[in-house]
Amino acid sequence: MRLTTKSSGFILIFTLSIITISILLITYVSQRSSSHISFAQLCINRERASTLALSGVQLAMSQIAVAAQGTEKAAPTEVDHAKELLITLFGSYGEWQTFKLHEKQDGFDGEIGFCITSESGKIDINAIYDFDKKKFKGEGQPQGDYKKYIQMLFNIIQPKIKGAQLFEAFEKFLKERQYEVQDVTELLTLKEFAPFKQHLFYKPTEQPLFLTDIFTVWTKKMTLDPWLLSRSLRTVFNFQNVWAPEWKERENMKEKLKQFTVKTDWTAKTWNSMMTQFTNIPFENLPKEMGNIWDDTFNPEIFSVISYAKIGTMTQHVLAIVQRNTSLGKNDVSFEVTIKKLYWL
Repeated sequence: MRLTTKSSGFILIFTLSIITISILLITYVSQRSSSHISFAQLCINRERASTLALSGVQLAMSQIAVAAQGTEKAAPTEVDHAKELLITLFGSYGEWQTFKLHEKQDGFDGEIGFCITSESGKIDINAIYDFDKKKFKGEGQPQGDYKKYIQMLFNIIQPKIKGAQLFEAFEKFLKERQYEVQDVTELLTLKEFAPFKQHLFYKPTEQPLFLTDIFTVWTKKMTLDPWLLSRSLRTVFNFQNVWAPEWKERENMKEKLKQFTVKTDWTAKTWNSMMTQFTNIPFENLPKEMGNIWDDTFNPEIFSVISYAKIGTMTQHVLAIVQRNTSLGKNDVSFEVTIKKLYWL
């Protein structure tokens, strides 16, 4: 007697199961590979953008290091170097300078931009306050009372940012300290300064006031440079905020700076002849509380550089505090720029 078994159905089911499992495995591996490739590309773009953002800082540093060129008959003077720096900065001061990258020329598509501002156009917290005596410099004096000056400043700022009790919180913060302020961002520990959390670092394309565009801790000066006043303080003082187009033209700048000197006594006459044309504010209309807070020497050393780079969907921002130093050579004068601090934004 012969016994036979029918296994064709079993083999078919087994084969289909193997095929199904294989399809599932292939699909899973494919999806994982696809997401890994996308993630890897994001990482590559992030590193490229970070490197390019730092490159933007270097481009800005090269502009800050600009020096006047002499002629065969004469070497450039201190005034020549100062004018060259002003002419270079005024073309785009406080504005983005952007450059496009193209795959054919640069290896990939992208964008890089940077913006230069000067710390000498901001209020140095440590310079206006005496931490030993626990009071503002010049407090109670008829002239140069920085307590009245800061009160006036915050009275203007408060309604613009919808804040309250800014001066009281600021004064208490300084009185309770045993040492100087290390970074302007420390003010964010005060609840009254919460409105600045979204407006901490300067953004050229936005209008609100920015905390680190009003205050600094880098200059060690009680005075402000009127030539390079920050955009936020220009807003506070109601100065013209947009550089007039004629100030962007190099030849027009040379003409307008004919009376420029490195040292200037800012009287009504000198202010009205040089500064009114791009502030729109005559000397007589400046706030009385300010007194003569203008720096009489043009010698900006510390600058802020905001730089960004965009590759694909990835954008990286960095803020650098840089210092400009004079370098004396055997036959000429040059300027070196070094990075003091970096913030990744």
